[in-house]
Amino acid sequence: MNPMTREEMTAHLEAAQAKSDARVSTAEAKTEARLDVFGERIDRAILEMREATKGLSADMKESARSVRIAVYTTGIGALIGIVGVVIANTQTMIAAYDSGHGAATANVQVAEQLKQTSEQVKQAAELLKATQQALENKANSK
Repeated sequence: MNPMTREEMTAHLEAAQAKSDARVSTAEAKTEARLDVFGERIDRAILEMREATKGLSADMKESARSVRIAVYTTGIGALIGIVGVVIANTQTMIAAYDSGHGAATANVQVAEQLKQTSEQVKQAAELLKATQQALENKANSK
């Protein structure tokens, strides 16, 4: 092999440099193209996620509204039930009081009637004794 001259060496290095530059440029172009495609994919994914998030946000608002309505309805129903139980208990106590009050009045009336009957029985017994004594006195005087 013959030794290379300085000009040949320079030409050879320049050719190698040009090939390397071309390869690097090609690789850069391919990388940029891939990055552009990847960037577009990311942008689309972000837009899709935003759209999905908007839908979820609306769904979550609707669900929260439904839950609030259910809680309020349950609370109102429980309150109405408690008020109903209190009213029923109050009516029961009033009825029991009235019943007891009426029974007490009836007991007083019965007691008074018993006193009157007892007095009448005493009077009848006294009258009977008086009649018996009168008959005995009449029988003894004869």
